[in-house]
Amino acid sequence: MGKAPKRGRLLSTQGCDCDTCAQSPDDARRSADHGGKTWEKRNACNLEEFIHIGECFPGAAVLVDDTILVPFYVVPKGGTQPDRYTLKESRVYVLRSEDAGKHWELIPIPESRGLNETFLLAHPSGRVIALMRAGISCSVSDDGGQTWSPARKTGMTGAPMIAICLKSGNLLCAYTRREFPAGVRATLSTDRGESWDVANEKILRDDALPESYIGGPGSVQLDDGTIFTFYNLTKLVTPKPEDEVVPDKPLLLHPRFHCYIAGSRYTEDYMGVLGR
Repeated sequence: MGKAPKRGRLLSTQGCDCDTCAQSPDDARRSADHGGKTWEKRNACNLEEFIHIGECFPGAAVLVDDTILVPFYVVPKGGTQPDRYTLKESRVYVLRSEDAGKHWELIPIPESRGLNETFLLAHPSGRVIALMRAGISCSVSDDGGQTWSPARKTGMTGAPMIAICLKSGNLLCAYTRREFPAGVRATLSTDRGESWDVANEKILRDDALPESYIGGPGSVQLDDGTIFTFYNLTKLVTPKPEDEVVPDKPLLLHPRFHCYIAGSRYTEDYMGVLGR
């Protein structure tokens, strides 16, 4: 569920997968008045041309003028395997509403083929930044989400990811690394998403087992200016009989692992060039 518009209406988004798409081809949007006591289901737009639809759960944004932006990705029908889909064929779109979810406009993000889960961040300057999974790629809009720049690679590698705008106006993107050395990393942008300082990427954690259960993350800047990034990691608690944990020999583990939640607290200065 996205942030509520100022006028008090709640909005819940629900995408259709390839199984439900044949029965209900439209992307559903549920809006509620009266503090969530009653809900009304509406179809935002017709998406019959797609075989798969997916979303990033915290990805939506509400702008200062109450414009609602909901990103999602789709896989068109008519691929090499008509009854199946591959994310290599995915594209990213944004649903845009100026009337609290009553009507929607479907807007594509150019050159987003192969990208999927998308997170939107509204900057105080009015710019909206879209960060897209599978790489990480970035697109920006300077007209309230009506048009978007072509998606381009940022140099950051990892997923899932989430970004916040710091008090300085700089952007902080935190993302997980699920291959060795696994953990969580973070990178700054000082120009509203035009570029990302991957040369000074910071490793928040690199002591996790490579696993798809490394998740989150989320970040918040506290009142004292420090940044807290939280995430969930994996570790081996007790070796199983079939595990091989012997000094000076290859480590052989059999999942599942134990998941736990942790966090890192740091300053924005830490994200810059070390030693300055």
